[in-house]
Amino acid sequence: MAAKHCCVPMCTNYLKKNPQLSFHHFPKDSILCKRWIQVIRRDVGAHFKITDATYVCSQHFVSNDFRWTPNRRCLLPDAIPSVFAWSKTSAPRKPPAKRRFLVIDL
Repeated sequence: MAAKHCCVPMCTNYLKKNPQLSFHHFPKDSILCKRWIQVIRRDVGAHFKITDATYVCSQHFVSNDFRWTPNRRCLLPDAIPSVFAWSKTSAPRKPPAKRRFLVIDL
C-alpha cells in the first residue's frame, strides 16, 4: 500500500509523519468533486489526476465537517475543504486608489 500524502498545494502532510490526521478520498459525486478541485486550486491534467491514492488531509476541514464516533471521525458527505495555507498568508487586497481625470486639450 502506498503512503498517504495530501494533494493540496503547499501541504506537506503525510500519514507516517502525521498519524493523528485522517486522509480523505475525493467525493464520488461529480459536482462535489469539481468543487473540491476548485477550492484546493488544482487542475486535473497531466500533472494532477484523481485516483484511489489521491487524498486531502483532515487539516483542510473545520471540525463541523466531521461526525465524531467513539473510535474515529467521519467526514460528512457534503463537506468541502476550506482551510488552506494561502488563506492565512494572502494579504487582503488594497482598495482601488482614487483616480484623477486627465484633461487633454485637442
